[in-house]
Amino acid sequence: TMEESPTPPINLALIILNSKYCKCGSTCNCTDIKCNCDCKCKCEFKNLPGVERDGQMMKEMLGSYEIKLDVNTEDVKAKLMEFKDSDEVKGKLIERLHFHFSGHGVIYRGLREEDETMDTGDQCLVGASWKLLSDTALQNLLWTFSAKKITITYDACRGVASLSRSKGKRGRNLGPSSLISEIENIFWLYATVAKHESSDDDSLTKELYEVTNYGRKSIPIRKLSSLVNESWKNKNIDQRCKDDMIKGGNNWKHYMWPSGIVQNTRGDAYQDQEYFEQKNSLMKRMEDFERTMKRRNEIEDDKEVKTKKSKETKTE
Repeated sequence: TMEESPTPPINLALIILNSKYCKCGSTCNCTDIKCNCDCKCKCEFKNLPGVERDGQMMKEMLGSYEIKLDVNTEDVKAKLMEFKDSDEVKGKLIERLHFHFSGHGVIYRGLREEDETMDTGDQCLVGASWKLLSDTALQNLLWTFSAKKITITYDACRGVASLSRSKGKRGRNLGPSSLISEIENIFWLYATVAKHESSDDDSLTKELYEVTNYGRKSIPIRKLSSLVNESWKNKNIDQRCKDDMIKGGNNWKHYMWPSGIVQNTRGDAYQDQEYFEQKNSLMKRMEDFERTMKRRNEIEDDKEVKTKKSKETKTE
C-alpha cells in the first residue's frame, strides 16, 4: 500500500467585524460630533459604519489565506473557539495565523474584585454585546491553534472608554502569553497608541490596504507600522499606529505581510521583495521574447516549406 502524503499546512485568517453596538435604537446617521439632535445615539459604544468597508479590504489583502469571518460578534472568545472546532480548521496544520478585529476597544478600568477575568489596565476588544476580551486572553486563545507564527491587526481604540461586563474566575497562571519563547512568535499591530482614539473613517485597515497595494505587495513586517504612519502623516491624518513584537537576531526579520516569510541570504527583506519583483518582471519579459522568437521561427520555417514545395511543383 502506498503511504498517504501529509496534508500541507494552511494559512488561516480569523476576521471579526463589529459595527453594530448601539442599544438605544437610534436612527441618527449624523457624523457631526457636536450634533445634539433628539435621535442622536446616547450609548457608550456607537455604531461604526466604516467597519464593513474595512472587512472587504482585509479579505482582499488576505486572499491567499483560508478565511473564517464573523460579523457583529457578541462573544468574541466563544466565536474563536467555534472557528477552532470547525471542519475547515480542526486537525489542520497551520503555518501562519492572522487575527483581525475591527470594532471598539477599551482599557479595563474596574477592579479585580469587580471582574476576576481581567486586571485593571488590561487592553480589551469589545463584542457587539459589549462583552470584553482582554489581549492576554486573546493571545492565549490564539495559541491553542498551534500556528508557527501569529499576526494580529487591532483596528480599534485603546482606552478611551471603560466597561466591565463578563464575569468569571481569573487564574494565577497567565498561560502561554507569559512565556518569552511563545511571545517571540506573536506580532501585534494596533490602530493607535495607548490611551488614544482610532478613526473609523481613516482606519488602520484602510491604510494597510493602500500601502500593500490592495494586498498585492508584501511589506517587511518590521517596517509595516512606519509605512502606515508615514502615509497618514503625508495626508495630515492625526493618528499613529503602534506595533508590538520581540526583535532579536532574525526574529521577524524576513517575515513579509501579508504573504509570510521570504527566504533570502542578502540580509534585507525589503530589498529582497523588490529584487523578486524585478526578477519576476524580467522573467516575464524573457518568456514573452522567447514566445515571439519561437513564433517568428515557425513563420520562417513555414515560408521555407512553402518555397520548397513551390520549386518542386515548377520542376515537375
